[in-house]
Amino acid sequence: MQPLTNMNCKTLLRPIRLFLVVSVVSTLALTSGCVWAAVGAVVVVFAHGDLEASLDGGVEQAASATNAAVQQLAFFKVSERQDALNDTIVARTASDKRVEIRLEGVSSALTKVKIRVGAFGDEALSRAILDKMKANLKP
Repeated sequence: MQPLTNMNCKTLLRPIRLFLVVSVVSTLALTSGCVWAAVGAVVVVFAHGDLEASLDGGVEQAASATNAAVQQLAFFKVSERQDALNDTIVARTASDKRVEIRLEGVSSALTKVKIRVGAFGDEALSRAILDKMKANLKP
């Protein structure tokens, strides 16, 4: 049997280090409370109760699509605050869950969207709202 030299130790430790790095990264990804899905060039992220996505079009187009989605889903619109770059729509569902949809203009062709349902978030309902908004954007 050969004695362990410094070179042999480094060679033996390399796979162990790789395993540890992969384990830590995997654990962080699985326990971060963040779910993401890439659909084409659009990224939709559900993190800490908020669904975040981007929509094609400016804030005015996104606000129009959002108002149509709120009406189609038979939500009660509570308020809307808007300026040239941002729009926030607050509504209530039939079960009295609070829905807040924030639109932030990134450019004249792109708007960032954040949807929060209730105090802790509801991913399924948030995605349904986003799907309606996207459908209303299409010509």
